[in-house]
Amino acid sequence: MLVEGIKVFRRYGLLAGVLAFSLGGGASAQSNERSLLAEGVAALPYVVNTQARLVFYWPKELTSRLVGTIWVDGGYHATLNSGGHSLLCHAPVPMRLGLRHLDAGGVARTEVGTSLQVHPQPGQTLYWRMSAPTDTALKFEPVAEAQALQELPQTREQSHTISRVRNAQACQDFGPRS
Repeated sequence: MLVEGIKVFRRYGLLAGVLAFSLGGGASAQSNERSLLAEGVAALPYVVNTQARLVFYWPKELTSRLVGTIWVDGGYHATLNSGGHSLLCHAPVPMRLGLRHLDAGGVARTEVGTSLQVHPQPGQTLYWRMSAPTDTALKFEPVAEAQALQELPQTREQSHTISRVRNAQACQDFGPRS
């Protein structure tokens, strides 16, 4: 992680380098989850009871010209297109999820297309599947873990943006599932 922080510092300056160093702990925890998702696991490890994990994904086979941005309590989390996924760990408190869409290469919509309140339980992992039922609308829906873990290995993490969700946390694994 030190080498990565130095590379960021050299390329983007002091503030970005400091940020890379300070985010180091979270990055290593999430890279473990990324490799698990790529390998096709039976289940992700449990997270500690002070957290809930949300996994947002868009199956590769559900192609669309639309791109979706995910918002949590008004804070930007990630932008996904077909074949992408993103992870978020957060305190297990009620939160509002929002989804906005834009045409690839087009202008982002300012209104939230889909918005819903969720109440994750301590230690729970929730899976949200995105799709575009039409060329002008996106939706996301909760899916069972078995379905998500079957579809996730064909996706890749969208890591070109940084989550700006106020209460986002580095995921802390509690232990493997038996």
